[in-house]
Amino acid sequence: MATIHMVCQEDSSSGLPIYLRDALADLGHRMMIIDAKKCLLPKIRILLESFHPDRKRWSHRRSMLGTYSVAGWKRNTRLNGLLLDRVRRPHDKILQIGGLYAPHPDAAGMEYFLFFTYTMKLAFRDGYSKWVPENDQREEFVELEQRLYAGAEHIFVASDFVRRHLIADYGIPADRITVVSMGVDDFFIRNMRLNLPDSPANRCLFVGYTFDLKGGPDVLKAFSSARKRLPDLELVIVGPNHSTAMDQEGIRYIGAVTDREELLKLYRSADLFLLPSRCDSFGFVFLEAMTQGLVCVGTSLNAMPEIIADGETGYIVEPGDHQRIAELIVDFYSRPDARTAMGHRARERVLERFTWPRVVEAIQAVMCPAEHTDRS
Repeated sequence: MATIHMVCQEDSSSGLPIYLRDALADLGHRMMIIDAKKCLLPKIRILLESFHPDRKRWSHRRSMLGTYSVAGWKRNTRLNGLLLDRVRRPHDKILQIGGLYAPHPDAAGMEYFLFFTYTMKLAFRDGYSKWVPENDQREEFVELEQRLYAGAEHIFVASDFVRRHLIADYGIPADRITVVSMGVDDFFIRNMRLNLPDSPANRCLFVGYTFDLKGGPDVLKAFSSARKRLPDLELVIVGPNHSTAMDQEGIRYIGAVTDREELLKLYRSADLFLLPSRCDSFGFVFLEAMTQGLVCVGTSLNAMPEIIADGETGYIVEPGDHQRIAELIVDFYSRPDARTAMGHRARERVLERFTWPRVVEAIQAVMCPAEHTDRS
């Protein structure tokens, strides 16, 4: 098996580097993390240079200076190179997660692979992403990004949406891109709900920390409309900061939940999962909800139509169409047989398409074809 140097920000909020590291290690590969953010002296310098007495502004400035700037790209690329040169042997593999730096200053002469869920051009376009370079740096940042993609041996992406975008907007040949999707946390696979209840709980669930971005206002409007016809309907809101708009009859606000056992109970207490996001690079929470047999409602943007099979495991709506969401809620509760069947199909879809062993098998087939053939 290969030694794979994973160039990444290990503490990424999505958990993607850890999931990939562990799943590739389970195949027998020797995994080594290359993380420029762990270099102490540059980290201290960024803290000092970005200082502001307001904590939120300090945090924002620190992220911009450390990552979302041309200076951040070049600094992290240089540090990645120093770390790689200490440990890399000639036949080792390089897999970089994300496209916010290069794995080495001399990456053009190296073989490296990339895995990511979004690009900076998409972030500029969606109008919601706050983690983007300042206007005067965007052109140069995208040039660096373009060079990174063009030089990669192969690119793995989480969705066909991003694959099409790379071909159209970055000119990457289709045969150098593979859609490997993403996986659900194994905790939810091990605790998959096998038997769905015969009668509904009459409860919808929203899980998302950025309320507006995840379509929270549309959920509130849809719920208010649907409840006029379904007076016993409830909505549970998990994740975002509280707002007075949530203070409606039938709504229970919980706030942030970090314990997976508690989150599992919340999924199992609901029938319908509502997350009509205005922007989402993928959507892990859909997969978590589907393992518990919840029918999901998402939008036609990005990867959501690839996660949710419209009319089979859930519903796809246009962004902002709260009236359609309300109609779907009412229709969903009027058809108990369809509700159960869709829940079972949602669970099966996760097992068939969205597990980490499946993701890394697809990566290994390209990065390490000899090992993949031996396992086959």
